[in-house]
Amino acid sequence: MKKKFIPLLSLPLIILIGIGMAAVSYIDNSGNTTVNRAYNGHHNGDDDICVKKPAIYLYPIEDGSKITVELDIDGLYTKLDPVFNLKSGWQVNADTDGTIHYKGKEYEYLFWEGELDMDYSFEEGFCVEGENTEAFLRENLSKLGLNEKETEDFIDYWLPQMKDNNYNVISFMSDEYTDHVRMNISPKPATNIRVLMCWYGSDEKVEIAEQAIETPSRQGFTLVEWGGCEVK
Repeated sequence: MKKKFIPLLSLPLIILIGIGMAAVSYIDNSGNTTVNRAYNGHHNGDDDICVKKPAIYLYPIEDGSKITVELDIDGLYTKLDPVFNLKSGWQVNADTDGTIHYKGKEYEYLFWEGELDMDYSFEEGFCVEGENTEAFLRENLSKLGLNEKETEDFIDYWLPQMKDNNYNVISFMSDEYTDHVRMNISPKPATNIRVLMCWYGSDEKVEIAEQAIETPSRQGFTLVEWGGCEVK
């Protein structure tokens, strides 16, 4: 079963428009400029999917490491936190514990949301009872390479939306996602862990071939990203 979906990504915002990109912004009640939509030139406008909260963690091997994170997505940004220059991305300093320093502020992770022009598939995955979803996520996020803190952040965001369903049908995307959300990291990480969970709630149990999960080894400078897309 193949479908089209749109991912969302989020971050607190001020907007700088890169070459070849257009954006619409508004001023909120606090006086901050907020990105409404930022267009990167790849969006075709049809059958996009909403990807929520891709969170990007950085773990360099030395404190104060200078790191540049550039994103190139096939779609639209709807949120950025912190807001970056759409042409050159985030230029940050990061510590070994994952603390990110950017323009005088500290962040646990970089955050974006957006609408993507991409495909997803539920040919393989898992059908999990709602009451067992937390245990399933803890076990399988660990297998996918997330540490305890990253797993807790993931569960805090997604479990409230899933736990009351009779069943949750879940599939973890790989190339379907990364082919449409390209990252350029300098210096280059030794380990890249990128997890996108595509899921939907179901009243009845769904038969689905179980998805195989490979556990990566976290070595050297490590980048971790997680996000999700609820299919409706």
